[in-house]
Amino acid sequence: MLKKALLCLSKATAILLLCPAIALAISLTASVDRSTIDLEETLQLTLKLDTQANGKGPDFSALDMNFDIISNNRSSQYRSVNGKAESFTEWKLILSPKKVGQLLIPSVNYQGIYSEALVVEVKKTEPSNNSSKDIFIESSVSKSSVHVQEQIIFTVKLFTSINLRSINSDELTVDDALLVELSEQRYQKRLNDKPYAVIEIRYALFPQTSGVLEIPPLIYSVATKGRVRDPWSDPFGTQTGEMKRLRTQPLTVTVKPAEASFTGSSWLPSSQLSLNEEWSSDPSTFKVGEPITRVITLAAKGLTGAQLPPLKFAAEPGVKYYPDQAQTQDQNVEQGVTGLRTETIAVVPMKSGPLTLPAISLSWWNTDTQRQEKTTLPAIKVEVAEAAGVDYAQALPAPLPQTPTQVEENTKQNSAPPLLWMTISAVLALLSLALFIAYWRLKNRVNKGLIDSKIEHQSSLRTEHEDEQKAFQAMTEACKNGDLAATREKIIAWGISRWPNKHSTNLTTVGQHFDSEDADALLQELDASIYRGTQNSEPWPADKFLNLVKDLRSKKVTRRESGSKLKALYPTN
Repeated sequence: MLKKALLCLSKATAILLLCPAIALAISLTASVDRSTIDLEETLQLTLKLDTQANGKGPDFSALDMNFDIISNNRSSQYRSVNGKAESFTEWKLILSPKKVGQLLIPSVNYQGIYSEALVVEVKKTEPSNNSSKDIFIESSVSKSSVHVQEQIIFTVKLFTSINLRSINSDELTVDDALLVELSEQRYQKRLNDKPYAVIEIRYALFPQTSGVLEIPPLIYSVATKGRVRDPWSDPFGTQTGEMKRLRTQPLTVTVKPAEASFTGSSWLPSSQLSLNEEWSSDPSTFKVGEPITRVITLAAKGLTGAQLPPLKFAAEPGVKYYPDQAQTQDQNVEQGVTGLRTETIAVVPMKSGPLTLPAISLSWWNTDTQRQEKTTLPAIKVEVAEAAGVDYAQALPAPLPQTPTQVEENTKQNSAPPLLWMTISAVLALLSLALFIAYWRLKNRVNKGLIDSKIEHQSSLRTEHEDEQKAFQAMTEACKNGDLAATREKIIAWGISRWPNKHSTNLTTVGQHFDSEDADALLQELDASIYRGTQNSEPWPADKFLNLVKDLRSKKVTRRESGSKLKALYPTN
């Protein structure tokens, strides 16, 4: 009885210990579309549960302290990307802040799973001279004076209190500057007790020459939506309304040259710069001739990855470096660009004993404090051990000369009967045969692994093609049904299957992957029709869009990323 009781107790304990592990396997993540808003604006809070939700949703009562919940939409999705199934549930809430300041979005509880807490900055609404208009546009820059290559945030906001039929804008081009589109947000805002829908687009500009940077006017063409005329007098149901062309004000920014007092080798204007390193194994385990991989990542806020220079490694006696091709990447958020440069180096010590890897330093200009700073990875001191299996025979002293008597005795001792030598030869022959059999089996096993890997790769490509084919069929059916919201959802799903390595999260990014102005314009028109909230009298030309998709699908597909569009300022060989 005692053994049974102990067994039951151990099982119960195992179950209790396993429950937290099961809970930790499911996560509830929270995110907002903007981290800084005005008091009269709204923001969207998204909660994502990486499984299908059952029963009631999360408890949102804690939000009432700082926000009014305007709307709460729940959706569940199941999709397969590259043969990997993904199932999740999302809640999208539109929140209106109750006061000014740093407002907390508290942790939300769903069946014992908690999301992380977030902080949103709410500012007082600035008065606007355009608040009496039904539709207007505003533009602004984050700074009126910067240094060359320093980041500028250019923001365009379109306000409308009436329904719009279509929205089109010219492409922004700025001479002598790199341009990166950061984000497009849609939200609501009240100005003088009048509700507006707002479309906000942010760009990051990087001036390349000193002087005056001119940002030209950006023109938006919008069609307002009026009422449908009397069907008896107008049997075609023509809608009234008008076309408007809105133009932003031209802006100028003073661009100063690099500071004369700066002593660094590369001019790097940034608000924050850091160096981080990782090792494939502990550097204290260094052995002669055995490489250890060192990965160093340079991250800079307010700079692109193409602007970051290569790192310099000082030559050190007794060690060799074998660098790999550096990788650059850009992380775009509403606050700006963060550039990353990752360098991978194989470090091979050539002699045993103490070894010092020198410090790596990089000077940069802090755009917040307006002074030069230096970021450093400290020097590393290790003790390099001898490699295993080293022949020390050469290090031993030479043998002393022997007398004739000693030579004669050694000859007698080394003379063995012929049977002994035959036995030794037979054993060596058997060992050689065993080694050959082992080698033959190992070779067949490796070849089989390569064949299995090739078959798996071909199966993965076939699955990927089938997923894209299914997504295309679903998109075609949605286009023919005329449901614009479902059409947009299926187009985005098809874009994810078509370009799995790219972020096709909305119609804008799908249009960019097309590399076709006609397709981009059609997707913008679809987005504008959905944004107005009602169907247009003229149906969206789905057949024209499907023909463009068919033309695209008839071309060869490239599944890999093409890399950064910006040319590197410091190319590597």
